[in-house]
Amino acid sequence: MIFFSAGFQEGEEAGPLDPKPHGFCAEHGVTFETAIIDKFEVAFGNEGETMSLGCTVIIFPTVKKYQPEVVWSRNSVPLKPSKWVRTHWSGDRATLTLTHLNKEDEGLYTLRVNTKSGFDSYSAYVFVRDSEVEVEGVPVAPLDVRCHDANKDYVVVTWKQPAVEGSSSILGYYIDRVRALNQAGVSRPSRVSEAVIAMDPTDRARLRAGPSAPWTGMIKFTEEDPTGTTGLNWYFNSQEN
Repeated sequence: MIFFSAGFQEGEEAGPLDPKPHGFCAEHGVTFETAIIDKFEVAFGNEGETMSLGCTVIIFPTVKKYQPEVVWSRNSVPLKPSKWVRTHWSGDRATLTLTHLNKEDEGLYTLRVNTKSGFDSYSAYVFVRDSEVEVEGVPVAPLDVRCHDANKDYVVVTWKQPAVEGSSSILGYYIDRVRALNQAGVSRPSRVSEAVIAMDPTDRARLRAGPSAPWTGMIKFTEEDPTGTTGLNWYFNSQEN
């Protein structure tokens, strides 16, 4: 178990991972004490699996209707509930469920319990093994795929290069074609667009020599591409034709 104690200046706005005041709580007339037991240990999982981490939390004394602030973080970054991350607090047990493990889920996981008298925390590492590839020698999945600046007719997507390239250097990236959605259902996929190069113009000369694709990539998708097709199936080459 890892415990932290730190001072806190009056009047400061504190985030969930910032230092908290320790000691007597005048609001409730008690000094809360916290114990974290039945702790999750160092864990190993495979991509695609579901993993749950949990701890039992005891807070003394018991004050009616009072609940602590329970915060989960990975590598010191607070986690927010999503399709892939679910949190649950029963009143005495905190649980974090990762519904579909990915390589980027690997890291140091910390449960922190904030009370009016301070905080306690516990940390353990989670390792994620790459899933088996369907074809020998192909790369594993790209990492940290994110959508930015989404509008009705375009989105910006970024990603990082896979941790394992496979038997050869990466030549490019595919992103699925676009489909339209309404209350009745989903449309057929769009026609395939022309290939585009996902790189900064300044990198083009360097990449003519034939190295692997950039470590990061970004592309802006629009409703209509220059050839007039709508909805795109992008193949990102690392070299110009």
